[in-house]
Amino acid sequence: MKSLKLHVATQIAPRNRDVFEERVKPRIVKSKGREPADRHEVREEMRKESYYQFWSGLLRTSQEMMWESVGSSVERQLPELVGAARDAERGAGGSLRLDPELETPNYHTAVDIHCQPGGYHTELTCDDVAAGAIYDRAVYLYAMGRMGPYNDDIGASLAAHIRAPMARLRAHPNSRSRLFSGTQLDPLQGHLPRR
Repeated sequence: MKSLKLHVATQIAPRNRDVFEERVKPRIVKSKGREPADRHEVREEMRKESYYQFWSGLLRTSQEMMWESVGSSVERQLPELVGAARDAERGAGGSLRLDPELETPNYHTAVDIHCQPGGYHTELTCDDVAAGAIYDRAVYLYAMGRMGPYNDDIGASLAAHIRAPMARLRAHPNSRSRLFSGTQLDPLQGHLPRR
């Protein structure tokens, strides 16, 4: 999978620039008497090109194959992954409780975001962790291995970003309003405040 995505990104996608320069841009200039106005105009014309259609089809297919390749391994290991998540939760030092009445917005349920089957919100079993496990495994393929051993960098960076103001807040409790002024997140409350 990684090799296919890398090939599409490095060997096939760059040729779209040539298609634009050699065919699409001259066609727009000839028909409109000017350079392309914006990316929407360029995209409209690029969509007519067979090479662009070829690249786009490969990109979509490789994305779908990526999810399929990691989904089966998560499905096989799901009971163990759920058990490990439950064990980790016991020593977490806190918890997050979501409102069970909260409906997932239509913009999440109407399509599979990034083609991930079920998106990031679908739960098929009690304490389901499949969406996160599938995403975690797929991000390595999506980034074509470029993050190396730092595949968890997105989560680690977010955690560090949250920890920094918390440490300052503990050291200077009267700075609370200044630290979180203009934000909806108040880590001391552990939730998003109601409006």
